[in-house]
Amino acid sequence: MYARDFRARARAALKGHWGTAIAVALVAAILAGSNPMFSVTVSSQNSYSVYLGDYIDLSNYLNWQMLSLLAAVLVVGSLLALVIGGCIEMGQATFNLHLMRGQRAVFPDLFSQFHRLGAGIAMVILRSVFVWLWSLLFVIPGIIATYRYAMMPFLMAEFPDLGAMDAMRESKRLMQGNKWRLFCLEMSFLGWAFLCMFTLGIGMLWLLPYMASARTAFYLEVTGRSHEQQQTYRSPEF
Repeated sequence: MYARDFRARARAALKGHWGTAIAVALVAAILAGSNPMFSVTVSSQNSYSVYLGDYIDLSNYLNWQMLSLLAAVLVVGSLLALVIGGCIEMGQATFNLHLMRGQRAVFPDLFSQFHRLGAGIAMVILRSVFVWLWSLLFVIPGIIATYRYAMMPFLMAEFPDLGAMDAMRESKRLMQGNKWRLFCLEMSFLGWAFLCMFTLGIGMLWLLPYMASARTAFYLEVTGRSHEQQQTYRSPEF
């Protein structure tokens, strides 16, 4: 299958379910997405100053306040992503698996994995550490590692008995010879992402679930699990 085939399957599955899919993708992006990058431009001039008999420059104080606020937001966002990010990823995978298989896909699917909080945290930490270690070599090995472990949320969502390390090994096995295919699939959305810039980002509301559904179609293709099967995963490598 090619990128266009995965996109076609995604569009077919999303037909009549766009509203719920948009809500799931938006909430998932807020709760489990990467921390937003903030760009703060502070004038080096005496923009924040008052005259109280003597000239008092408040620019350094305000700069410190802004940096402190930014640091607090980033820390809270990182902790939130660490604690619940994995469960949200698995929940989004659950929703999209139901959607792509023509099963009942509902918004509460997004929170269906919260009883596996420990497994979610383990997945996030393990994946982050391995990607970071590969990134120490260079940027490209880090990107390759990201695709190597891309199937972890789907595997852990489908198989409750699968631990984070086993999911990592199985994702690595599944992505052998398939990393470039997934990369090409995601790059095929670049044109749509560019067009979303002209909608002030509103178009991303439709693009996010579209991409998530296409990635789910990719997972189903590489695993050959278009229909729900047994809930205990058995791989030759285990």
